[in-house]
Amino acid sequence: MKSNDPEDVELFDIISEMLTYEPSQRITLGSALDHRYFKRLAPHLRLHESGASSNGSSTSSVAATAAATVVSAQAIVISGTSDGNGEER
Repeated sequence: MKSNDPEDVELFDIISEMLTYEPSQRITLGSALDHRYFKRLAPHLRLHESGASSNGSSTSSVAATAAATVVSAQAIVISGTSDGNGEER
């Protein structure tokens, strides 16, 4: 089933950009947050434009945490490529 709904098209566009295999070609965190899919949100609902969070931390620390999570997830995927005998699968 293929949808021509603009919101669906934009959603699949950003997902595709996030799943790009080559890291140098993959969308950055900042670019992803500025993607047109998220422009549909009211400004006060956009995490990266809301200033400080309710606990007083800045959005830059939220972005740094998100980036660290992505790096950690990538490390898990990379470290999971061994067959347990020191050989890559």
